[in-house]
Amino acid sequence: AEVRVETVMVPLRDGIKLATDIYRDDVGKPAPVVLMRTPYDRTKQKGTGERWTKAGYIFVAQDCRGTRASEGVLAPYNNEGQDGYDTMEWL
Repeated sequence: AEVRVETVMVPLRDGIKLATDIYRDDVGKPAPVVLMRTPYDRTKQKGTGERWTKAGYIFVAQDCRGTRASEGVLAPYNNEGQDGYDTMEWL
């Protein structure tokens, strides 16, 4: 199956949106999700995303608040808990 990548902006509780890439196969059936949040550029996870997808998972890579294409201001470790929680709820 072909690996598709879709980029979306995930809304958080305070209105900030985080850039998020979703890797899935073209079948589109429900599957377990592997989430990776990073301040170091989610787009560099293409190979990892393709490997997880080919193994039967949906892979999600997200830029942390205030980094790369995500909105907001980076305050290391300050928002990671709530941002990660909000992302899990969105998933």
